[in-house]
Amino acid sequence: MWFFFAESLSVSVAETIPEKDAQALARIIHQKYKHGIFTVNAYKRIYSGNPSSKDETLKKGSWRRNVGTAIPIDDQGHLITINSVVEDAEKVRLIRFAGDKIEARVLGSDYTGRIAVLKIDDHLTSKLPKIVSLNHIHPGHEIFFLGVTPGMSVDAGFGLIKTIQPSDGTFCIKTTVNPGTSGTPVFDKNENLLGLLAFQIDTSGDSASSVPGEKTYIVLSLEYASALAHSVINNIEAECGWLGLCIDPTSSKKDGVLIKRVIEGSPADKSGIIPYDKIVEFNGVSISSLNQLSETFATTKAGDKVIIKILRNSKLLPLNITLAEHPKKY
Repeated sequence: MWFFFAESLSVSVAETIPEKDAQALARIIHQKYKHGIFTVNAYKRIYSGNPSSKDETLKKGSWRRNVGTAIPIDDQGHLITINSVVEDAEKVRLIRFAGDKIEARVLGSDYTGRIAVLKIDDHLTSKLPKIVSLNHIHPGHEIFFLGVTPGMSVDAGFGLIKTIQPSDGTFCIKTTVNPGTSGTPVFDKNENLLGLLAFQIDTSGDSASSVPGEKTYIVLSLEYASALAHSVINNIEAECGWLGLCIDPTSSKKDGVLIKRVIEGSPADKSGIIPYDKIVEFNGVSISSLNQLSETFATTKAGDKVIIKILRNSKLLPLNITLAEHPKKY
């Protein structure tokens, strides 16, 4: 069962909750929803030297662990996290708040590389709150986040919404405490689920804030992330064409969207696209946001030939690219 979006929400004018009350509300939210939040341990083997055989590779390789947070998005064993948590992982293990460990597999990520969908064999019974649209939140609203780590004190903190970018499905929060790992769920004061913590952004040059120790984080709206996850689960991206690149979700500006990573052997790689190129036009459509790119890209299919204009070192380069089928990770 997918979450039902709230049809109407009565949101009061932004008011800052006293710190003592905010901490108490964060603890209440934690008590209600801690069993629906999972710690993610993603492992990738790091190799050294040039092993001459598979056995030697296994001996020389060492495991690197990446930690994040995941939440269920239905009752069929599907969970969602930020893609950077599990990207290129060879094995993934989830830990419930109670401490039991569950092996998970990565079904895949959306084509922009923002979210990843995980699958476990047992169905999830824990339910999270309703998802809230970005249209119902405003700068200055109080938010709460839960970083659940078995065997340790729970990170239940709070902050404020700073800015909102509806075209990219993201918003920024500011806080003076550690909000947890990538994928940490973010709630409002009415206990509605707003999104997943993505990453910290550099605001060292921002003179607008004078609060000591205040940091700014990008949050991916769960309304938007759930739609991306739904497409992964139903293989919609396998029907569309595949380009093979990851977009920087903080980069949407008037001069295009920034490419963060290019997958080796993909159509993008073969065409000569490289990291830090910017996509400014796709098949004649000017691109200034992820949503624009997503909507235009969704009309393509494998085998289509497209013209993409990229900006590299202030030079505009048109590229002819033949899209491929999306490689499945099942």
